[in-house]
Amino acid sequence: MERSYDVFVFLLVSVLCLFLSQPARSQDDSQPLLALKSSIDALNKLPWREGTDVCTWLGVRDCFNGRVRKLVLEHSNLTGPLDSKILGRLDQLRVLSFKGNSLSGEIPNLSALVNLKSIFLNENNFSGEFPASVAFLHRVKVIVLSQNHISDDIPASLLNLRRLYVLYLQDNAFTGRIPGFK
Repeated sequence: MERSYDVFVFLLVSVLCLFLSQPARSQDDSQPLLALKSSIDALNKLPWREGTDVCTWLGVRDCFNGRVRKLVLEHSNLTGPLDSKILGRLDQLRVLSFKGNSLSGEIPNLSALVNLKSIFLNENNFSGEFPASVAFLHRVKVIVLSQNHISDDIPASLLNLRRLYVLYLQDNAFTGRIPGFK
């Protein structure tokens, strides 16, 4: 009897430790969105406020249970670099559009956005190399990175994106050969 009690306590403590060791998950995307706002909205144009329903926030076009699936912040006077850690917390995104802003720096690692289907980062001031992380987004169908300052080669790894049917890269500073897209 004592042995079964010890086993029960051990299992209970183990399960409790496992549960407590998991990172706390926000019930909605308000915290990563507010962190994003503080990093790229210097002019305070986005009227996002803590305690309000993120599904009603400006630029949130599709949302389910507080998880944002489409974030469209076009021509919103956003500036500065995008933080991959902040964006990575928005892991239910299917559409990400920052078209027509003044975002700069390198395009961040987007590999945490495994549900992403469409990326619109055109008409900004992004520079550096083509973001290698995009090649890991196996659901992506549309990539629009035109009118930036992206340089170096267009990676052949894009050929592995079986669902990709729109790729706009014009008005950048690419060099080298264009991969053999079909």
